[in-house]
Amino acid sequence: MTSGLIRCGHCGQANRVPAVAAGTPRCGKCHQPLPWIADADDATFGDVAEGAKIPVLVDLWAPWCGPCRMVSPALEQLARDLAGQVKLVKVNVDTSPRISQRFDAQAIPTLLVLRRGQVIARQTGAAPLAALRTWVDDALASAAGLSRPKKQNDRAERSGQINSARPGADLRRGAAPLCGSRRPPRSTGPRRRRLATAGRRA
Repeated sequence: MTSGLIRCGHCGQANRVPAVAAGTPRCGKCHQPLPWIADADDATFGDVAEGAKIPVLVDLWAPWCGPCRMVSPALEQLARDLAGQVKLVKVNVDTSPRISQRFDAQAIPTLLVLRRGQVIARQTGAAPLAALRTWVDDALASAAGLSRPKKQNDRAERSGQINSARPGADLRRGAAPLCGSRRPPRSTGPRRRRLATAGRRA
């Protein structure tokens, strides 16, 4: 498991942040919390994600998935905004089939919030930063035994942001952009052309 180089958003100091640590990473200069972003696979997921002391936002993604690439910057911004509160763990489903099967990732991106290794919220598809922030905040509040006032929940639902208490729902009422969990097959264009030619001959 490798460590990543993270620049502190408060003082600009570059810090090496390990994928696994007993606590949460802090800047060596100003001691402010640092964003915690790590990669994991089938072999390291237990240590990197399930062993974390803070809630973990898991991103099940693949390099060929357009919506995955679209939502990635928003997830990394969330990790920066919630430094010290949430750890972002990215799992490439192409190279981690056991994790993909374990969480039944039928489409990607599939986003999970884990607390002490247990799934407390789950969403499928890409969404804007504001909707993601609401979803994560709700998941953290739910895990802490808290809930937002009903009127605030109603406003969130009317604006298209679904409460995390409804697992499996999309982040928005409209279909969120997503891909199948497996790499799409290569184009079958030439085969279709051959079949069409055969039809004309008949």
